[in-house]
This record gives sequence, structure tokens and C-alpha cells, in this order.
Amino acid sequence: PRVPQAVRFTTRRGTAMPRSAPKEQRAGSDSDDEDLCLAYSKRVGWKDVIPIAQPETANPIVSIDYRPEYVDVMNYFRAVFVSGEVSRRVLDLTADAIAMNGANYTVWHRRWEVVEAMVEMERNGERSGGEMSNGGGGEMSVDDAMDDDKDTSNPSLLDHEFAYTAKLCLANPKNYQVWNHMRLVSAALGAKSSARNLAATKNALDQDSKNIHAWTHRSWCVRAFSLWKEELAFTEQKIEQDVRNNSAWTERFVVAFGVWDDCGGDTKRERGSDDFSKIVTDEIAFAETRIAMAPDNESAWSYLRGIARLSACRYDRNIQTRVEGIARGFARGFSDAKLEAESVDGAGEKNDVDVDATASQKTCRQALSFLCEILGDSAEKELMLKTLLEIDPIRGNYWAWKSGGGAAC
Repeated sequence: PRVPQAVRFTTRRGTAMPRSAPKEQRAGSDSDDEDLCLAYSKRVGWKDVIPIAQPETANPIVSIDYRPEYVDVMNYFRAVFVSGEVSRRVLDLTADAIAMNGANYTVWHRRWEVVEAMVEMERNGERSGGEMSNGGGGEMSVDDAMDDDKDTSNPSLLDHEFAYTAKLCLANPKNYQVWNHMRLVSAALGAKSSARNLAATKNALDQDSKNIHAWTHRSWCVRAFSLWKEELAFTEQKIEQDVRNNSAWTERFVVAFGVWDDCGGDTKRERGSDDFSKIVTDEIAFAETRIAMAPDNESAWSYLRGIARLSACRYDRNIQTRVEGIARGFARGFSDAKLEAESVDGAGEKNDVDVDATASQKTCRQALSFLCEILGDSAEKELMLKTLLEIDPIRGNYWAWKSGGGAAC
């Protein structure tokens, strides 16, 4: 098995060298830094705290072999958790605990309580113990997470905290707790954090374009700070990079229609307005163009389906005719086979053509599926369901059930 990398203890000046580092690499550190490289039980600044060990039964069924460093940190965390201490050293302690176990939601929750309390103390002109740190965050630059047009000469504790969280979002991008913490910090900072939030989520999505945590946080920022126009361009960019990126399509739908009362948007507008009609027209065209790039791409078809199902569009004959026309255009293989089967030769006899065999070679199953949803009961729909049963065997039982014929096998 792989040997885990040595734990790096964070300090208020940066990240201390791991204990396994050679002494010459740690030479030149002042006595305070040397002290911070030690276990908490040996640090002078923590002598006033009595650690609380994790309660264990006399004979546990399974004894977890925690690393000594982790036991040390958590023993002191329990102590300050019980005492309710609010100080910068507690922030440093929580940063160490998070570095060892980023999913510890109790530590994250306590960290936010401490940040909230310290922010309130700052507003009241009070001081907490210790000098300003990067939120206990280690190697990071607050400037990296600040808006370009903001003065970073005197960043607040919340600014430091955002920088700390932005770093962790890249280091541990699938961690729910870190994204939840970023939302709390962003809400406290308000609209002035919008640009840095978009930058942080963009960095995370550049690493993984389908990171649901990053998309969810970004979607919250768009709604909270009214960034609708900016986000529309971003989703187009992501869809151009990967037309099958369902997360980008979902975000685009929220952005394009989330301001309308159909989707419960925060900013209500009239559904029958010219603006709404233009957006619907533009987004239908956008979806059609991307469907042409990859006709079997379910994401684009789901986007078109979502537009057609909007309450303002559901009974609009022009819109329904438009989306049906798009679907029929991509179901041309089925239409060609159907026409060929129904045609007659020179002797007046119908051609004996296997519709299923011909359609399966040319037909877009997504287009047929879409048409089956919007068409009423008819012989044409039954023929489409029969074709889907042939060209989409994975969903064979579903198509057989839809056609009323029971299970396919």
C-alpha cells in the first residue's frame, strides 16, 4: 500500500515543514515557528488548555489506528469546542484538523462559528488573541482571491477566509463541506465577492468541468448576486468545450429561465413580454445548433424539452410547432423509411420495405423519443414506438410498455 505523505502543520505564517523534513531544511526558523512544528501538547502557547481525549469503551470492537498527529490535534479541538474559545489560535487549530480530515463537518461548523464571532468583534473594535493570519490557511495569497478593482492593502478576516477556502476548493474539489463554507463566507461578504466567486468556480471547473459542487455554488452566486448575463456567456463557453456537459446545460437553463416565475426565480418578469419571447426563440435556436453537432446528445434534447414544457410555452402553438419541426428534422431517417414503405411502384403495388431496418440505420432515437412525448395517440406514434423498440434495445421494456404491448422480454 502507498505510504501517506507526511502531514503538514499549518501555522499563522504559512505551512510549517513536516516533522519528517531534514533539520537543515528547517534551519533558520525562529523559535516560534519551531514551537508550532511541535505537537499541540508540547506548544507553550497551548499550555493553558487541557486536552480532551476521544471517549472509548474498554474493549472496542474495532480500534481505529489514528495517526498520533491527528489524535493530538483532535484532543485539543475537543477542548476548545467545549470551552467555546474564540481566537485566532482556534482558527489555526481548525485548519490543522481540516488538513488532516477535510470532511470533518463538526470542525468546519466550529470554524465558521469562530469566524462569525471574530468578525463581530472586529466590527465592535475588539481584538482577539494573536496576529492576523490567513485564516489559519497556510500558503496562499489573499490577493489571488480578491477582486481586481479592490484594495487589498488591508484585507478583512472574511477576505482571508475566502482565500483559504478558495485554495481548499481546488485541493479537495469534491468536498461538500468546503463548498458550503465558501457559500457562508460569500454570503457574509455580499455582492463584492461576486467576481472572486466566479473566478474560484471557474478554476475548479477548469479542473473538472462537471464538478457538481462547483456548479451548484456558481448557480447560487448567480441567483444571490444577479449575475444572469455574465453566466449565459460562461455556459456557452463550457458547452462549446463539451457539448455533452449536462451540468453546463442545466446551469444555462437556470440562467436563461431562472429569472422568470416559471422557475421560481428571485426576479419576477412577465412571461408574455417581448424579452421572454426573444429568450425562448434564441434558446431554441441555440439548442438546435448544438443538437446538429451531436444528434444523440441527450443533454441538448433535454434542454429543448425543458423549454417546451415551460408553462408559458406549453400551450403556445408557434413554439410547439417549432420544436416539433426540429425533432422531425432529426427523425428524417424514420420519415424516409416510412415514405418508402408507403410508396407504390409502377404496377400499383406497395413496396415491401422493412421500416425498422431502414430507420435504425438513419434515425436519431432522441428525436423519435421527443416526438413520442408531444404527439397524441396516432398510428404514426405507434410506428415510432415500434421503431424505438428496435433501435433502442436498452430501453426495450420501456418502449414496449409505452406502446401497450407489455414487456419486451
